[in-house]
Amino acid sequence: MDISEVSLPSRRYVAVRHKGAYNKIDQAIERLFELTMPLGIEVKGAVAGFWYDDPMSVPEEELNSAAAFPVYSEFEIEHDELFTFDLPAAEYLTSTYFGPDEGLIQAWGDFTDAVRDREPDWHACFEEYMNDRDQVALEEVETRLLVRKS
Repeated sequence: MDISEVSLPSRRYVAVRHKGAYNKIDQAIERLFELTMPLGIEVKGAVAGFWYDDPMSVPEEELNSAAAFPVYSEFEIEHDELFTFDLPAAEYLTSTYFGPDEGLIQAWGDFTDAVRDREPDWHACFEEYMNDRDQVALEEVETRLLVRKS
């Protein structure tokens, strides 16, 4: 697995919470767009899934995550389901996975093993969906895995 380092600028995201299996984040992404598109909120980058709990120590039904996309830096919203958060500028370890979502569990396992000795901050890990799964062949679906360096 190829691991690289990338410097990301600070970003503001609009998001919706998800509770349960991480591989069901697509449900939260659908809800995110159901809520934001009628409001005319402009997407400023890749849709992402943010992971808040360790799936090895937290029961699957209790895992917390968020589906999000970047918005302009001054964006604010008051909404029952939507919230904003800021991702500070930082250095990240990253790898890219190509293929169907079913392979992401193995990709995250490989990524975790590959970066273990590089001081990852597992409190700041997420994946970015780099293309539209409905517009490309399954083997071309691109997901970028990221974890902030400590």
